[in-house]
Amino acid sequence: MQGATPEHYAKMLKSAYVDIHNKKPDGKVVGMAVAFDSSDTLEVNNKTMPRAYWWMREVLENLGTEEKYMDAVSIHIYEGGKKSIWAEQIRELFKEYGYDNIELLMTETGYSTGTEAAIEKSPLRQALFAVRDYAIHGMNFDKWYWYSAVETTTGDA
Repeated sequence: MQGATPEHYAKMLKSAYVDIHNKKPDGKVVGMAVAFDSSDTLEVNNKTMPRAYWWMREVLENLGTEEKYMDAVSIHIYEGGKKSIWAEQIRELFKEYGYDNIELLMTETGYSTGTEAAIEKSPLRQALFAVRDYAIHGMNFDKWYWYSAVETTTGDA
């Protein structure tokens, strides 16, 4: 739903949640799948956060607090040092809207061997970064999924 307005996304999420739980009551609806990026921030009420945070807040505002329309929230964070800080901020945000025990999923994180930003392109070195990241921040998420982009033109495949 890239580019969706918070209002549109909330409406779609409500509909999906109701339909899924009507057909499969024990089904799990995972919402958001937003990417946190500290280079794309907004300041609102003297609080500077990634644009994704403010988008999530608007979605939650549109969902309201009467009913719950997610069983888990999915986020993507690649910046190692920010993962725990943002996990705490996200949990607090969801508590404001009645999601006290929302499952927080890190559904996309990792280190690429093929980006210009890669400190070292060695797959082993990138794996060491990923393990270190999980050791430091893994406890702040209920589940953690690895994403591994491999540059095939460099022979790293």
